[in-house]
Amino acid sequence: MAQRDGKIVLKCLGRSLKSKTKKKIYSHLKKHISSSSVIYTDQWNFYDDLPDHFQHHDSVNHSEDEWGRDEVYTNTIENVWKHFKKVQDGTYFHFGYSHFDSYLNEHAFRWNRLTELALKVIYDDFMSHIEGKRLKYHELITRVPDYEKLAA
Repeated sequence: MAQRDGKIVLKCLGRSLKSKTKKKIYSHLKKHISSSSVIYTDQWNFYDDLPDHFQHHDSVNHSEDEWGRDEVYTNTIENVWKHFKKVQDGTYFHFGYSHFDSYLNEHAFRWNRLTELALKVIYDDFMSHIEGKRLKYHELITRVPDYEKLAA
């Protein structure tokens, strides 16, 4: 999710299409988005019931080469994913699924701070978040993801 001129939230809602249910997706959307919000999406059929939960929903139809009209576009979140894929392809050798939310959190953390802070402030902010926290390699490679928590 990306708020126009605002922050982003990235979350893995499941490993396969079968695990991505309307119930999971809608509970996640309701958790992070005010019911008075205007939502813009592509035309994935999972979004059909959004008008029942939010003030307004409109979509673009990519299958008909529609990429935007007036205020209705998905370019913001598509730009976020484009940059995430560049980081994935250019920085890391492999993304383990059990750590996927950690990669998403890191990307969202960086993205949300790049637009608002100078580099020194970003560094100081980052260091304040990790000071006194240690993830030992053994804990990292042996942790088992809580799939229920990942979907929440």
